[in-house]
Amino acid sequence: MKFLLSLAIVLISLSIEAASYELFEISGKVGLKDETGKIILPASFQSLGWSDGSFSVIGQLTGYRLNNQWGIINLKKEFVTKPIYESLINSGGYLLIARKKINPVESKTGCVDLRGEVAIPFIYDGIKIVGLRAIVFKKEATVYMFGLIGLKNEIVLPLIYSNITSIGLSRFAIENDKGQLALFTDQGNAITAFGIDSISNYKYNYAVFHQGFMEGLLNANGDMVVESIYRKIKINADGSLQGQLPSECKILSGDNQVINKIEADGLINSYAKLLKIKRGELYGLSDDLLTTIFSPQYSQLNEIGNSLFIAKKKNYGVINSKNEIVLPLVFDSVIFDHHLFRVKDKSISKNGWDIYDTLGKAITKNKYDWIGEWNDNFFSVKKRGFWGVINNEGEELIHCVYDSLLNHTNDLFAVNLKGQFGIINTKEDWLMTPQPYPITILKANRVLITKDNVNYLNDFAGSIIYFSEYPLEGFPDFIVENLPNGLARKLDYDGRILSTEQPIKVEHIETIAEESEGLRGIKKDGKFGFIDRNGNLRIANRYDAIGQFKEGLTKVKLNNKWGYINVDERIIIQPSFEQAYSFTDGKALVKRNGKYGLINKEGKFILPNRYDSIVVLIEKNYLLITNHKKGLANINGQIIIEPKFDELTDLNNGYLIAKQDKKFGLITSEGLSTLPLIYDQLIFNPEKNNYLVMKQAEWVGVEVKK
Repeated sequence: MKFLLSLAIVLISLSIEAASYELFEISGKVGLKDETGKIILPASFQSLGWSDGSFSVIGQLTGYRLNNQWGIINLKKEFVTKPIYESLINSGGYLLIARKKINPVESKTGCVDLRGEVAIPFIYDGIKIVGLRAIVFKKEATVYMFGLIGLKNEIVLPLIYSNITSIGLSRFAIENDKGQLALFTDQGNAITAFGIDSISNYKYNYAVFHQGFMEGLLNANGDMVVESIYRKIKINADGSLQGQLPSECKILSGDNQVINKIEADGLINSYAKLLKIKRGELYGLSDDLLTTIFSPQYSQLNEIGNSLFIAKKKNYGVINSKNEIVLPLVFDSVIFDHHLFRVKDKSISKNGWDIYDTLGKAITKNKYDWIGEWNDNFFSVKKRGFWGVINNEGEELIHCVYDSLLNHTNDLFAVNLKGQFGIINTKEDWLMTPQPYPITILKANRVLITKDNVNYLNDFAGSIIYFSEYPLEGFPDFIVENLPNGLARKLDYDGRILSTEQPIKVEHIETIAEESEGLRGIKKDGKFGFIDRNGNLRIANRYDAIGQFKEGLTKVKLNNKWGYINVDERIIIQPSFEQAYSFTDGKALVKRNGKYGLINKEGKFILPNRYDSIVVLIEKNYLLITNHKKGLANINGQIIIEPKFDELTDLNNGYLIAKQDKKFGLITSEGLSTLPLIYDQLIFNPEKNNYLVMKQAEWVGVEVKK
């Protein structure tokens, strides 16, 4: 106890003392001055302080670097140790963590004290000092094994564990080879059995531990004072404790009868009548009646069809809906493409791209630096920096020997080889021998070559068919030459001019709309009217804008206002609206004074114009929106629900999903509540005609065992 007290006093005084020194540099060398500017250590060193870049003075000692090696020196200019260490780090106590070569090919870590004497031998691959203990590890074959020692190298826990972490208050979380944790004291005594997934640091003398998807609490002695029955536990700033019990997902009928239920944090619709179950950050799978197929265990689970899923734990792979492995979960990425999987595995090679089929069989014979997306008939691939092409059976149609692939048509490819451009087929026969100018395949036996700012249409033999200093653009049956005067010249692939067209300016177009109820809208001389099927003008072109005839009426715009006329051009509803829509079932939506309403064919409001928006639903009810709240009116314009919900989703089965204050419920199209607004998630399953709901558990106070 006296030793600890004196050590604490020394460290406090040393930290004060260290603040009085200043490093200085002359000609690239570093020295040390005191607060008066007196030189304590001359500028003779590569660095002073510690190899992690920090600087401090401990008991009149500090570290120095010469010849890229570290040693210890005191402030009397006396070398405590020679510069023999690759690194030297202040641990915060009276020991320094050092690393040095123990033979020409191997380095190890140990600790030296302030006299430069070895306190912990150089036999470890790493050391972390925690109080009066040191976490140490060694590499055994391909893995690191951890142990716990005292500061005189006495073994507290042998080096047989996968990891050791300090969690404060002289407690250590020990991980075994199965990835499970147990809590130990700094004396090496087990407080808990292995079986914990993780343990947090202590806060207010409590640590949260995780088992499965649940959380509990350990006290400072490592006693389990709260069993792992909570989904989450919070230790508040005032030291109070709160817990959240597991959330529950249910299947309900429309009349609120429970069909099935399961503990889960959320449900996500999937294909093939499956549901993804979310628990914490992991996903599992159930059927559409909430019967678990496999429990949540994947951090990602993305369905790709045919009951296959791209899944991720530490790495990516592919499973089926029975949780059977199709591709092992060892890949850096898995991409589903054209009924095949493009996969990347860096552990195999630098990039390590392959293609697998849906049975988990590799179809590529080689490893590639890159495999591109399926492109009609092939995958572009890159190997050793060169490009080629493989088919969907993994065969190299074009070997990876080309600098780049330019474009292709059917089984012809424009390629770049050593700065020369040519055309090959899938047998790699040269159909056009390499030449120095960029080339584009237009169609069979026709290419476009740009040379000295002139565009040439050539055949594969190199014969010039047509050339122009203006841009040439290839289409399936012709070529367009865009001339600078605005003309567009059309040519065939034999270079014959088919036509030369003057682009028509938009403002000269006479618009003719589709026929509706025997009349077509037209635009002539900047105004709109209507003609009949014989082309006779039935309604003069006198309007600023028009709609289509529906139910004998059409909307027209006159003097910046909308109204309605009939086929005899008699004004039925005076132009008085800022916006208007066509009539449906004798009703039309209109906007006046910035608000929407619903009128009949007499122009009378069925729904007053007091809404920010009105949306016609599939069942021809009306969704009413005002002040970001939503309500409902029926087909006759009668208000069923005043706007009060944040969201309303019509399910087209006589029910609507309602959302208010982030909670979901179910109401009928008559406005009656059938599922109360208490759920955090609500999904409709139209095939089963039932509802998936999830309600998060409330936070409650946590009782601690005494």
